[in-house]
Amino acid sequence: MDETRSSSAKRVLQSPSGHTPQSKRQAPAGKVSARSVRKPLFELPQRKSEAQAWSVPEITRLHDLASSNPCRSHQFFKECAELLSQEFSTLRTGAGCSAKFYNTKGRATAVKKDASSAQKPLHVKADKRSIQPKVPWSAEELARLHELMKNVRNRTMLFFKECAAKLSEEFPTRRTGASCASRYYDTKTRTMYTKRKSTTSSSSCASHQTTARIPLSAVKFGKQSREPSAVAQKLHTYSTHEDAERLLSEEEASLLRAALDTKTLAGVARQLMDIPSLRVALWEGFLLQMREVSNEMCKQDGSILQRKKYSDFKGLSWDTVVDELISRNHLLLDTLLAYTVPLQKQHSGTIFEQLPAVLGMVYATIMKCRWKKLSLIQHVISLTLVEEKVHQKVFDRLQPLGVCMSYTATQETVSKLQQHIQAELVSHLRDGRRFRLVGDNVDFKVDVSHQRLSTTKEDKPTTEHWFASAAIVQEVDFNHLSDVKPREDLISLPTSSFIPQADDWAGLKEEFVTLIMQTLVEHLPAFQAFNKCWLDAAKASSVPNLGKKQAVVPLAVLPKSEQKYSEVVDVLDYYESFLEEVHAQANLPLESSTKVQIGGDQLTRERFSGAKRLMCTAESPSKRFDHLHPITFEPFHLQMKILTVLYKILYNEKSLETGTLGAEKIRLCRTKADGKDVTSHFNDCSELAISLVNAYIVEAACEFFGIQDSSDKILPAHYFDKPLKSLSNEEKMNWMQTNVGDLVDSLVWPHTRKHMDATEVTSEETEVVVNMPDGSRKTVTIIQPPPQPQSSQAQQDDAFTYGQNVLEIGLIYKAFAASVKVPKRNSMLRLMKYVMLILKGDNNRSKYSLEILRLLFHQLATLSEKTAHESFYGMFVNTQGKPDSHIAADMKMEHVVQHVKGHIRYLKANKSEKTIQKKTGAFAALDAIAHNFDEQTHVLKRYGQAHTPSSHGDEVLLIQNLRRLRPFQFQAGRKLLSVPRLAKSPVCKLSMHLLKSWIRQNQLAYSHEIGQ
Repeated sequence: MDETRSSSAKRVLQSPSGHTPQSKRQAPAGKVSARSVRKPLFELPQRKSEAQAWSVPEITRLHDLASSNPCRSHQFFKECAELLSQEFSTLRTGAGCSAKFYNTKGRATAVKKDASSAQKPLHVKADKRSIQPKVPWSAEELARLHELMKNVRNRTMLFFKECAAKLSEEFPTRRTGASCASRYYDTKTRTMYTKRKSTTSSSSCASHQTTARIPLSAVKFGKQSREPSAVAQKLHTYSTHEDAERLLSEEEASLLRAALDTKTLAGVARQLMDIPSLRVALWEGFLLQMREVSNEMCKQDGSILQRKKYSDFKGLSWDTVVDELISRNHLLLDTLLAYTVPLQKQHSGTIFEQLPAVLGMVYATIMKCRWKKLSLIQHVISLTLVEEKVHQKVFDRLQPLGVCMSYTATQETVSKLQQHIQAELVSHLRDGRRFRLVGDNVDFKVDVSHQRLSTTKEDKPTTEHWFASAAIVQEVDFNHLSDVKPREDLISLPTSSFIPQADDWAGLKEEFVTLIMQTLVEHLPAFQAFNKCWLDAAKASSVPNLGKKQAVVPLAVLPKSEQKYSEVVDVLDYYESFLEEVHAQANLPLESSTKVQIGGDQLTRERFSGAKRLMCTAESPSKRFDHLHPITFEPFHLQMKILTVLYKILYNEKSLETGTLGAEKIRLCRTKADGKDVTSHFNDCSELAISLVNAYIVEAACEFFGIQDSSDKILPAHYFDKPLKSLSNEEKMNWMQTNVGDLVDSLVWPHTRKHMDATEVTSEETEVVVNMPDGSRKTVTIIQPPPQPQSSQAQQDDAFTYGQNVLEIGLIYKAFAASVKVPKRNSMLRLMKYVMLILKGDNNRSKYSLEILRLLFHQLATLSEKTAHESFYGMFVNTQGKPDSHIAADMKMEHVVQHVKGHIRYLKANKSEKTIQKKTGAFAALDAIAHNFDEQTHVLKRYGQAHTPSSHGDEVLLIQNLRRLRPFQFQAGRKLLSVPRLAKSPVCKLSMHLLKSWIRQNQLAYSHEIGQ
């Protein structure tokens, strides 16, 4: 810092001619004092304790300097301070000059004092406070100044200072860079002053020619001083114009008169452009006009490129940028179009569709080079790069080209975007929409090299547990439904309400028939005539607005772990404060009736409910979290649980028997489908399971309908009363429900239905009176256990049993996945009942079976009809705006978590709480900005993973293997060694009276649930 100040002081005290003026009078001989000793040039004068007052001539001089430059940067005011310090012998700073200029900008300038008392004499060594008189500019000096400027395009303040030094050497005056700049721009558009008289010596003329250009080596490039390149030298000395102020020659005058005789405008223009000197002068006029326009754009709010608000980033349109180019800088636009659009393509519309983004980018790059504040496009591009988590080196390489901002400037912009998290939610609230909140844990490791000694004493990586959340805007509206709560008395409902009944089995059969027909139409030519029928059967839901795309707004990641109830309470407290902020910004009251659904996976739901129970005795509603209701679990993790049960029952990694899941995995080379860890390999395991289920469906249909070869194109004639082609769609639908429905009854769930029907007959119930916690008395039905059935000793066919399990569990999984894509409340609820039986039969202590039962309690009894519908459809997110493009809310949350982890890895060692919250808090804004930029620029959409290859060929191979095995031809004693002791159905392992007793116990427990 001291060296910088010393060099700055040296430049201030050094005169243009190279002499150093004396600032102190010499002390008399014989006396030596500290004041008489001259200070060295490299030291700054001592700063005075009191600020020096500004004189009227000094303020006037400051305004004269500032009026010559519209781009008044801090560096400019520092140069003004140096000039004022030289002329008025005062110590001024750049900040002081800036403040004085803007404070006196709107006032009337005081009358200047006499020239004799305004400045110092030129060649007389005077006292420090003496003022030199202002010397007027002579015609010869002005002519010399314009001659120096003639071939220079980049006229910086440093260049004007060099010109002042040259003028001071040649003329008996002392000029400054600012005075040269002011005088040059004041006289540039006027008539050129007469040149120096011809009596000037040849040596003087020679000196003029040799000093017309300031050497480029004197210019500093950026922060690092380096030698200029050859290209920079060429650009510095480049000039296309001549002396435009000279008189026309006789030849040029005659050519001009000939051009004016031409009658057409195009002819006159061509004739004028044939005169070289006139062509150059016209071009100089165009350049002058473009400079004036660019100066206007550098003023405050002179261009849309100066705007830096979030709305400007999000609403960027290339059309708006090009409109400014058309309306305000048409000369530049004409130049760009002349180089980009050939004459033969000017009538083509396709080329102009691609031009707005190209022209806007070129225009933005040029204006950014003109003034750094004209950087709207560069900011947007930088934010899109951050959204894609590109390396910092990309910013370092693109920023010098004017394409984007620096990495540091971009991070500052990202930190400012955090305050716009609520902006989108506020707009949706004002439009009358609702939103719900979903959360999940974020686990990431911090390496030893990224840790601090104050945080840990162990020399090993640590795992951080944080919590991520997102708000999902709801497009569906159920205000027409009743809001009476509770809908039914939970205790008074019979246990059969939560177990599939006859109407539930009928609905499930219709869904299974649709899924089976979808597979048969794809693989069996004999069922091609039913193609349109199953499409009609799989129609979308009738709920209005369910097909609209939903907005998902990620919230800031909190440094809280869901493993601790104290921190879960902090998360819910953050939700409450977030609701208050959003409603306050939307100018909407947060009433006691305002309810926002929250949830997550099974563990998150359990933690939320437990934290709400802990705070149930708090005084205020916000501390009791009354606005956070209902609390639901999400279906994606339930879908994974169904697939896990399928692999648990049917998968053996060492199996080599045809038709088993493990053997077909090896045969099809599906190595990534690890059945031991379905959660981590969900997609691969799902694809393999669906392929095997489809093959078993085709094999069951071939066996049931008597089709010998899967390539047969005709079904057996005894199934139809008349030719298949003559059947109407309604008759085909009836045939499907009847015949394929019989296939479902005989091969999919025969043992399940038989087990449940037999239990219904033998169950006995007894009514008892129970005292409730509130003092009331309720009549409760107790189920008596029936006698245990005798186990059958008959021979079994393991392959037949294995095939029935594949069909039953596989169709349940496919039906659940289809219900997630197209949510239908009634269909999903009866499917939930069936899934609860499967999970309960597999594991009597299954947590997900209890979650399903709790969901059924809320949907059928405790919640109002309106809240039940809102909470059910709130568990799904429409990501593409199509009727069948829904995914589970917790699956969308998994995508958000992966996005968060990617940005955390992008932070490298800077994994502090403040940094992560700033970064994740801007996700919503970054996503909106990047999405708008992609749409405006027509960016090609690419998927993160390669396209999944079709499974049709693998399924054909599986079908051929099963046709040889014939698993649905019962053969007593056939064994499968890889899957021993396989039950006929998971439901068959259930004791129905114990199941009903379990349901009744939970009815009593959840009838007064606090953490709903």
